[in-house]
Amino acid sequence: MIKTYLLLMPLLFTNLYALEEDTISSLNATYEDDNLILQGEVQLHHGLGTLFAEKASLYKQENNKDLPFSSIHLQDEVKIICKNQAVLNCDIAKLDFITLQGKISSLGINPVTYIDKIIKGTESTPFQIQSQIIDIIFDEQTKTSGTEYLCKDILAKENVTLQYDRDFILKTDEAHYKSTSPDAASLNGIITAYPTSPHPCCHLYYQDEIIETSFIEITTEKSLIHLKNPKGSLPSSLFSPKQKGQLFFSCKDLNWNHLTGLLTLEKEIQIQESHFGCLSADNILIIEQGKQEDPILVKSIHVDGPCLLSHNDSSLTSYGSLHIDGIKGQLTALSPKKGGLSLLDNQVLYQNNDMRLQADTALLEYLEPLHELSSLTFQGNVRIQSLDTAKAARYALADRLVYAPDTKTIILSAHTGKKVLFWDEEQGATLSAKEVHLTQNPLTNKTEIKGIGNMKLSLSKEEQKQLKNNFPAFPISEDNHVKN
Repeated sequence: MIKTYLLLMPLLFTNLYALEEDTISSLNATYEDDNLILQGEVQLHHGLGTLFAEKASLYKQENNKDLPFSSIHLQDEVKIICKNQAVLNCDIAKLDFITLQGKISSLGINPVTYIDKIIKGTESTPFQIQSQIIDIIFDEQTKTSGTEYLCKDILAKENVTLQYDRDFILKTDEAHYKSTSPDAASLNGIITAYPTSPHPCCHLYYQDEIIETSFIEITTEKSLIHLKNPKGSLPSSLFSPKQKGQLFFSCKDLNWNHLTGLLTLEKEIQIQESHFGCLSADNILIIEQGKQEDPILVKSIHVDGPCLLSHNDSSLTSYGSLHIDGIKGQLTALSPKKGGLSLLDNQVLYQNNDMRLQADTALLEYLEPLHELSSLTFQGNVRIQSLDTAKAARYALADRLVYAPDTKTIILSAHTGKKVLFWDEEQGATLSAKEVHLTQNPLTNKTEIKGIGNMKLSLSKEEQKQLKNNFPAFPISEDNHVKN
């Protein structure tokens, strides 16, 4: 069928607002009350871009000779290729270039789709929105080549799916983009998403993991994602570089720089991982992801301030800093310092069903192939006491303690010129020595105690006083030694 080319109709070129010569075509064209109706393979070249549809209505602006067609309605198989190469597909598009607003909608079969990209230097980040309705506010820019229109404000409503970057897909009730750049073509701005239905959260899909959140804000220029009340999981390789696992988390606020791979969690923080257990904190926790990987996995966790690590029947409390290195398979906890000295009231605290242990630093090591806890090393002002009140008391002071959970073996040692002080009520053992070894006999299930190096089987009054100062329940005795 031969097209009816409007460029051959001089009447229609008279001040046709934001339409360029030789840029309008359709199979049929008619006038209705001075409004131009185009049907069949409609194509318009406009200040917004190139517009395609099966039907287009160009509405006349009353009392404005300069702007006779200021509103364009497109219907059926609508496609708009914007000046910045963004692409919009829909069933119906109503564009008003006086109010600089557009309403894009779907008839329900296929969603409205807006496809664009965020450009940073030579890099570009994919950006796509799908929904039933999109409201647009245009930015009008006058250039030597004519007037151009760019999307500076986009509000997507009803069953919204938003893709940001290559790894993030967001499903929500509403999503809003607002440009913060004078150059709207760069698409630098703020993206927000939030639920409007009774369901209180939206869902962020990241590398096969799901995160629920009550609100999300993306600052595209800074590659920063902010989530309110997030709860979900991340792909992880902690203590297992060759095997992908899951790290579950929740908090009040999460700031995620996906360019650097740093996630900052704040307030009411809970982290759970099968190897090290459950970690809780109230201030700030930082998760570091690996780079240039597919998938991108969690490599380390860092906490400054009080935190609690719980695993099976044991717990570790840190008041200074705690760092988990998933590559080395190590967890390090440090006590806070004042004047270069660790604070005894805020030492690292380790507890299980049998003992309470305090020290300035703690190192937990996890080894392959099972990635289980293989050893605990505590250093600096080590204090150990029994916890089971149904059993006899045990107290000890040392400079270093190494504990092997699999054999339940404890080695206490002292710096040069100092001694380990040890007292066990059940076995009547009183030791002052360079080292004290506690080994559980697998047959009798009893602890065997052995002193090594410059050993004494009694405590001096000064040594007893040291134990009393650290353990108020320690009973001072004039004859506090092992009887032969």
